[in-house]
Amino acid sequence: MPLWQLNNPVTAGKIVKSHGYLGYFRVAFLMSGLKGNLESGEFIFLPIDKKPVPFLLENIIWENDDTARLKLKGIDSDEAVKKYLESEIILDGEQYDIDEEEEDELIDLEVIDVDTGAYLGRVVEVQDNNGQELITVSYHGATYYIPLVDEIVLGIDDKEGKLIVRLPEGLMDLD
Repeated sequence: MPLWQLNNPVTAGKIVKSHGYLGYFRVAFLMSGLKGNLESGEFIFLPIDKKPVPFLLENIIWENDDTARLKLKGIDSDEAVKKYLESEIILDGEQYDIDEEEEDELIDLEVIDVDTGAYLGRVVEVQDNNGQELITVSYHGATYYIPLVDEIVLGIDDKEGKLIVRLPEGLMDLD
C-alpha cells in the first residue's frame, strides 16, 4: 500500500489564507485532536478536479488547537499558494482515527455552513428513513432534514459544539 493511499476521506479543515511568501498556508481545522497527531512528513490531500491529490506535509506550525500554518512540498511561493486558497484539507480518517460520530453526539450541535459560516440551526434528532440517515435540524421554528453523508456533513467541532456542513443549493428551501 502506498504511503499516500486514502481509505476513509474526511474533510478536516480549510485553507483560509496564505502566510508569508515562502509557500505557507494558514489552515482552520474543523475538528479537534489533530494537534500533536498531524506532523511533518505525513500526507494530506487537496481536492483537484474534485479528486483528492496527496501532498507531502513539509512543515506544520500549530498556532492553537484548531489553526496551523502548513508548508507542502512543491508549493514554494505566494503565487502557488493562491491556487489553493479556500480548498478543503482532506485526511484519511483511518490514519488519524477519525470515525463517524455516534448519533447521540450530534444532538444539540449548531449546524454551520462551511462556505459562509452561517448558522443554519440546531440538530434535534438523527433518524433512519428507509436506510438513509437524516439529521433533523430546527431553525426559527422550521424543521428541515439533512442527509447524513460525507459529501454534506464535513466534520464536527467538538470543542465549539458545531456540525460543519456544505448544503446542496436549495436544500433548506424544500418543504
